[in-house]
Amino acid sequence: PVEEKRGDWGRVARFWGNQISELEVNVKRLEIPDLPESLGGLSITHLSDLHIQPSMPVGFFRRISDQVAELDSDLTIISGDFLDKTCLPSWFDAEFSILQTNRPLAYVFGNHDQLAIETLERAIHPLGWAHCATEPAEFEFRGITVRLFGDQAPWLSSNLVERVAG
Repeated sequence: PVEEKRGDWGRVARFWGNQISELEVNVKRLEIPDLPESLGGLSITHLSDLHIQPSMPVGFFRRISDQVAELDSDLTIISGDFLDKTCLPSWFDAEFSILQTNRPLAYVFGNHDQLAIETLERAIHPLGWAHCATEPAEFEFRGITVRLFGDQAPWLSSNLVERVAG
């Protein structure tokens, strides 16, 4: 794990037993039976539980973005809890787009996001990221179309899985 331990923000979070000031990177290789050969080597960066809040230093968020850029994956997925509170840090609008890469990015919202969905959508929409809980996200990898389906249950409803299966 890579840890951010500067400033009162990280000390206070750790005092309460919270890991909000830690950035952990794990690299895993999966062997998936019957995966088309051309999808071998597909790399995915999975971000989860960012829990951005007004007291979060912009430097920590930039470290997350730098790590995403360094991993240079074929696809980035953010699986909810962008936010910790409904209030956003003053730097949010100016800095949020730094997660943008030249590769596909798909996301779903989590339980901490439900009170600020409109604010998040306003920030995310111009970036062209795919909300794969409302519509399947598609991207091409080595000539194969990959479709992603997200689920936000039980916190938010999208019924995407039911719509596609039905």
